[in-house]
Amino acid sequence: MESVSIRTFLAVNLTSAVRQALGAKQRQFRAEFPPMAWVRPESIHLTLKFLGNTDEAHVEPLRQSVGQAIKDLSGFSVEVQGFGVFPHLRMPRIFWVGMTGETERLIGLVERLEDAVSPLGFPREPKSYHPHLTLARIKGHQREVGQAIGESGVLSESFTFGLLPVKQVCLFKSDLQPTGSVYTQLWVLPLVEGCPNS
Repeated sequence: MESVSIRTFLAVNLTSAVRQALGAKQRQFRAEFPPMAWVRPESIHLTLKFLGNTDEAHVEPLRQSVGQAIKDLSGFSVEVQGFGVFPHLRMPRIFWVGMTGETERLIGLVERLEDAVSPLGFPREPKSYHPHLTLARIKGHQREVGQAIGESGVLSESFTFGLLPVKQVCLFKSDLQPTGSVYTQLWVLPLVEGCPNS
């Protein structure tokens, strides 16, 4: 039987409150900034590890390996706060919202995931993990968009979208449709219940 390849990533789901706050801010920015490809609020996730092309036969081994890697980690929360761009304002390609608070624990979780999936053939990320949520992708007029973002002063704002509990790790499948990517949750693994600061 022929193996089927799917595009997958590991992520944390957002709360409805954070999603709504992001959507409201996007609507405000649409009126202020030049055109960008805004990510639909329902499609925004906190990506932990992009796996890319994945053989469907790896879905269950991934679940087992990730489950083993996080079995002793307790849940925690990060604050969704602040704005930035990748790679830089002169030619921005991604407009994002950042994280504050227990980001070291988030980075530690990502390091465990890297260790867990590497033996299954998923290469480690060459760059260090920078927790963020992608608000928009900039596919044209980058100088113009970068100038508008810079002049708006938004990058020095400490606007907060609320707390994001990190209580589970999800594997998502990504299907590219004419209207944009559609994400399907394949499995979810909980972190240990208990005090968020333990």
